[in-house]
Amino acid sequence: MKVLKNGVIVLASGEQLKGDLLIDDEGKIVKIGEEIFIDGGEVIDLKGQYVYPGLIDAHTHIGLMEEGIDFVGEDINEYYDPVTPQARAIDGIYPFDVAFREAYQEGVLAVGVLPGSSNPVGGTGYALSTRGKTVDRMAFGPCGLKIAFGENPKKNYAGQKRLPATRMGTAMLIRENLLYAREYLRKKEKGEKVEFDLKKEAFIPVLKREIPLRAHAHRADDIMTAIRIAREVEVDVVIEHCTEGHLIIEELKEARVPVVVGPTLTGRSKYELRELGWETPVNLIKAGVKTAIMTDHPVIPLKYLRLLGFLLQNYGLTEKEILPLFTKNPAEILQINSFVGDIKPNLWANLIVTEKPLFALGKISMVFFKGEKIVG
Repeated sequence: MKVLKNGVIVLASGEQLKGDLLIDDEGKIVKIGEEIFIDGGEVIDLKGQYVYPGLIDAHTHIGLMEEGIDFVGEDINEYYDPVTPQARAIDGIYPFDVAFREAYQEGVLAVGVLPGSSNPVGGTGYALSTRGKTVDRMAFGPCGLKIAFGENPKKNYAGQKRLPATRMGTAMLIRENLLYAREYLRKKEKGEKVEFDLKKEAFIPVLKREIPLRAHAHRADDIMTAIRIAREVEVDVVIEHCTEGHLIIEELKEARVPVVVGPTLTGRSKYELRELGWETPVNLIKAGVKTAIMTDHPVIPLKYLRLLGFLLQNYGLTEKEILPLFTKNPAEILQINSFVGDIKPNLWANLIVTEKPLFALGKISMVFFKGEKIVG
């Protein structure tokens, strides 16, 4: 057992509780209270410091695009087949990439790792802890099937003189493969004989709504195409990037889709980023759209995730509005909120201790992963 005493415990909602935090030997939170005493075990006096939930980024490519290695360490896209749902990010992640260590040292303790966006259907992403030696032990499980709209698939395949060369072609490939897989599943469930097809099998968790589509879409028209296809096939979808989301707020509210916005701390490297700006997440948050913030690592290094929260303060958001974007909301999007994303009983004790409020960018005093102090 372990007790963190005399802290200011900040829940994912932003509510602050002064007191102690009890952690069991399995690294789970037991309770929050005043004057918690244990017979034996470790006692850490926080001396009034803040305790926050560990940070989470729902959209990264960490371990798939390794630091400083270029082609040898780039395992993010299969560039020569536009439909690769059977590809799994977990098979390409290098857990000893230095970016993992730099991330957990800055309090980023869980991530979504997704295939890239060169293919209309790119493969299955996984939710991971950032600390560990093997992805098998680090992984929570699949977090969605990556699909992509807009410029990236067009650029990749038009140069190869094959589908898709247009937005129509991209949508066609995504739609038809979902529908083929749905028919395959229908036959399997009825007991009809079907020839095993790994591509179609990879769509089944989406069709059963066990995981969502994770739809790369910057422009408003691409966002709406993703929502349209998800409605047609009756599956769940998360909008990734959502750069023009502020132009279609009412439509996003009506569709009730979560969004993962970013990377906003970058230049406009392509035409579909011309609306890039902090007004997108700010307006979506104010409108009540479930929003998380991404680094899109390595586009923005994951270790700087907290910096994005700091910048959002400059646009009028309070800590209560910002903290869920990096904790509770991405945990729910990644479907790992029964493990992490808040400070409450039965969740892992993934914690950050700071001298100042988290997004004031003060020094991180300690980081706890599953109750173990790994920094400080």
